[in-house]
Amino acid sequence: MTDMTLKSPVAGVELPLALTDLEAVIDRQIRAFLDGDSDGGELLHGLYDDSIDEPVPARLAVLLRR
Repeated sequence: MTDMTLKSPVAGVELPLALTDLEAVIDRQIRAFLDGDSDGGELLHGLYDDSIDEPVPARLAVLLRR
């Protein structure tokens, strides 16, 4: 694909890769992890980095302190 941006449903946001390219990257990362060629760190960062800065809900924080 020649288009290197993906329109997001969020106004004004463009993702850097076309969907097929993004799928290929994720596929390679998953396969590398399952084959033992990677520790999965890059894949986990790609999946969860956006949620790392979210606060832990108060009720869950209390539970985790026990």
